[in-house]
Amino acid sequence: MYFNEVEFGNRIRNLRKSRGITQERLAEELNISYESLRKIENGTRSASYGVLLDISKYFCVSTDYLLSGNEMKRCLESAVRDLTEIHNSIIPA
Repeated sequence: MYFNEVEFGNRIRNLRKSRGITQERLAEELNISYESLRKIENGTRSASYGVLLDISKYFCVSTDYLLSGNEMKRCLESAVRDLTEIHNSIIPA
């Protein structure tokens, strides 16, 4: 697996647009310049760890989702399946 800055930027853009927020507003909320956010969304600049965490908190999504597109829901569903299998192997139905 590799990090794709363009896909990362697209995820941020999609989150922002789905909530009806302008780039200017989001940049202000994140305390970064409009130009920095524009470059991050276009995939021509990476976000610092601090900005990554701020974006994650602002949109209530995991950093894993922002970086790789993996949604926590899938991880949790997989964990529930694994735990159910373990439970069923220990305690007969």
